[in-house]
Amino acid sequence: MGWPQFPLRAIRPGEVITTIVPLLNGIEHVKVLRFRFHHERVVPATILVESERLAPGRIVQRSPFVRLALSTIGEQRLEGVAARLRHAGFSCKFQADEKTMLWSKLAFLAPFALIGTASDKDKQGIFADVTWRARLESGVGEVCAVAAADGAVVDREEILGKLEALPASMRSSMQKDVSAGLMPELDAIGGSIIRTGRNYGLDVSVTRKLVAEIGERLNRSR
Repeated sequence: MGWPQFPLRAIRPGEVITTIVPLLNGIEHVKVLRFRFHHERVVPATILVESERLAPGRIVQRSPFVRLALSTIGEQRLEGVAARLRHAGFSCKFQADEKTMLWSKLAFLAPFALIGTASDKDKQGIFADVTWRARLESGVGEVCAVAAADGAVVDREEILGKLEALPASMRSSMQKDVSAGLMPELDAIGGSIIRTGRNYGLDVSVTRKLVAEIGERLNRSR
């Protein structure tokens, strides 16, 4: 697993938890959380936003959008929360197909995060560079193939269109973490694609090479 499980141990046995809405990247955390807290209490969700914590209690939103998607398993419990978020400017939708929801986020996020971090370019720089743009497009294709094998419905051209529409200066959290000397979510984002692809016998060589390149960069900075 590519995400830290130690926060789970901070929850005391017997503590009453009615609803958990994880906004973690990747796909593997949902199974772990549902095993720990029961299926119906965990409401899978995804969020698309560029934001940074500058200091405790001080967060800046850099993207002109915040897009939240929630599984319909939690619609009755969370509709009031969703309404308040919409009032605050969020795009907030409930979706019945959890796999498609989660893989759509990963197919959008992972190639952009991996390419941006490996190249140290923003969105405009990636799309202006023929080589990096080609790797981005291949990476999207790989994730979409893995998603389809896992039962999700994800459209490669739609994902590429959304990436091209991103603000020119946008960078991923992974790229910012690596630049700041912090540990990125490399395994949760890239590793989950590699592991799932392996389970279905799919070649994800572009994703695997990008993860290796970023890993080498991290090792050199230590």
